[in-house]
Amino acid sequence: MAERGVLVVNSDGDQEFPAFPVQPVDTTAAGDAFAGALGAGLAQERPWSEAVHRALAAGALAVTVRGASPSLPTAEQIDDFLTARDPG
Repeated sequence: MAERGVLVVNSDGDQEFPAFPVQPVDTTAAGDAFAGALGAGLAQERPWSEAVHRALAAGALAVTVRGASPSLPTAEQIDDFLTARDPG
């Protein structure tokens, strides 16, 4: 759903997660960043909601940098992004 977020549908029902508002520069690798962070979160056995939240953060970070490879965020960049938005 791109800038509108993501809709997760599973046996428990469906849940919408809003996108993080950012100023996009280049959307080239946003989907790759999202998919990679989602896969990493699930491989780390994070709950679906947390993995999706991190994936949305990765996608948001990716669109703020020009180019595909340079825009892919690290786990630390994702952590920093999320901490800045929810320091509690």
